[in-house]
Amino acid sequence: MLNALRATVCAVAASAAVLASAPALATTVQVADDIVLRDAAKGRELPIKIYFPQETGRYPLIIFSHGLGGSKDDYEYLGRYWASRGYVSIHPQHPGSDRALLTPGKPIKNANAISRAEHDEKNWTDRPKDISFIISSLAELEAKAPGLKDKMDAARIGVGGHSFGAHTAMVIAGGELSLGGHLTSLKDDRPRAFIALSPQGEGTFGWTEQSWDKIRAPMMTMSGTLDRGMEGQPAEWRRSAFKHMPAGDKFQIVIEEATHFTFAGNAGERFLRPIEELTTAFWNAYLKDDAKERERLKSGAAWTGSEVRLQSK
Repeated sequence: MLNALRATVCAVAASAAVLASAPALATTVQVADDIVLRDAAKGRELPIKIYFPQETGRYPLIIFSHGLGGSKDDYEYLGRYWASRGYVSIHPQHPGSDRALLTPGKPIKNANAISRAEHDEKNWTDRPKDISFIISSLAELEAKAPGLKDKMDAARIGVGGHSFGAHTAMVIAGGELSLGGHLTSLKDDRPRAFIALSPQGEGTFGWTEQSWDKIRAPMMTMSGTLDRGMEGQPAEWRRSAFKHMPAGDKFQIVIEEATHFTFAGNAGERFLRPIEELTTAFWNAYLKDDAKERERLKSGAAWTGSEVRLQSK
């Protein structure tokens, strides 16, 4: 979702927290922009932005989906951070639910456009289909991105997203949406792990109590104690996904005083640091098969600060 449609996040003092293990050495980050993938079968054009290490090597992939009214240019803080830690971070822009909905200086018109896009079932399904199309188009993406040749490891793919992007990631992971009176799956078996920042609970975008029953892949959900739903749902509503998913490599992070837009990067270092480092720890555990990182997450020892709560099941 776009920042202009909501109040600016207030700066909130929080105690510093420390990741139990030092992060991997950073690498130099390159950025490939102005890339467009054309899905002729669906008549969709997907603008793409990619952050990746400059150094030679083969790196796991992360495909990250923006929120409602957002774009490929959002969440730069995550794209750059993950790339600096040895990942290729691919940021698509989803037609129909992106910044093209918005008109500068027209807040009422924009709010109405956002509401229509939010309730359009086509957007609920087009977004995960975009992710699957990108995975099927990696060779084309490599050819269009200078410097990316031979750096993407297609056997190690993660999918993440914020808000409507969290919906996108959870559907790809196997979440089933209530469409036309029955549960519908758009699961893609190629990604290995998933992150949902500010995920939806029951009652929106086709999610029901049964929607998460078949998500068996590793998943990290993350939200804040002030992260309310668009229709006024309490912050606990964002924790429905973790509650309903079957146990096994599932993690929930709750950050004290974090709001919905904290995760879009509108916050200070004391908020962004746990987001950056704990998501990277999760990717390391499940895309780089780091057994020590996995154990730290499962034991709850990955973060020592009192402002971050980590659960696993």
